[in-house]
Amino acid sequence: MQIPCNPILSNIVKHYLIIESSEHLFYRFFSDGNPGIVFRLGDPIYISNSLGDQAQPSSFVYGQISNYLNLQVSSVKMLIVVLHPAALPRLFNIPASEMKDKTIALEDLIGSKGRTLEEHIASKSLIDAISSLEHFLIQQKTAVKPSEEFINKLSEYISHSAGNVSIEQLTHIFGISERQLERKFSAYVGISPKSFAETVKLQNFLKRIQKYGGEKSLGQLGYECGYYDQAHLNTRFKQKTGLAPSQYLSIKGKLSINLLPV
Repeated sequence: MQIPCNPILSNIVKHYLIIESSEHLFYRFFSDGNPGIVFRLGDPIYISNSLGDQAQPSSFVYGQISNYLNLQVSSVKMLIVVLHPAALPRLFNIPASEMKDKTIALEDLIGSKGRTLEEHIASKSLIDAISSLEHFLIQQKTAVKPSEEFINKLSEYISHSAGNVSIEQLTHIFGISERQLERKFSAYVGISPKSFAETVKLQNFLKRIQKYGGEKSLGQLGYECGYYDQAHLNTRFKQKTGLAPSQYLSIKGKLSINLLPV
């Protein structure tokens, strides 16, 4: 279930997600280009990586994800704050690059306020929980900086272009050198503008296969989204999701466009 945020927070928060399921054990999560804050209301969540299965705290913040994460959880119940791409520095006063491919306990970022908020959300009704959350976010956010406004405009331009824009075009349109562009984007978003554009392009493709999957072939939809051919689509898709496009399409019970059982 997707819930809109208070308009006061619209330049920080995209929306809230309530996700609940007990039908599967293993899930695949990959980037939609947005960082977020997760409040676990159900069973423990484990992220599988080269170090084994790592238990996640009851509430945590995640940054940009390069590829994908494998999750293990018996019963999914989460409240997720989906943030705008450049929101992390404004909320937590840290460079977004420090959060790349990481999950960090909310309490580790903001101390006892994180634990208090977590307890409030776990003990209240959904409406009251979101009210407490929004009060926290309003108090936590800092004044917007010119550099952040610039990156917000740039990321919005990439999104409106569906990811089909080159670095050369961005530097020309926004009057900035490639080096400055890379540095600012890394600080505020956490990844390169090229990587962000690739993620946006993939999300556009996923939305189009949801809408036109029964009418058009994957190759045709991929070409319309800016992939040169089927091989190019397959390579980029697997890098980001660990799946082939046909595999993704065949999976039932998706909890969101980028969280699905495997």
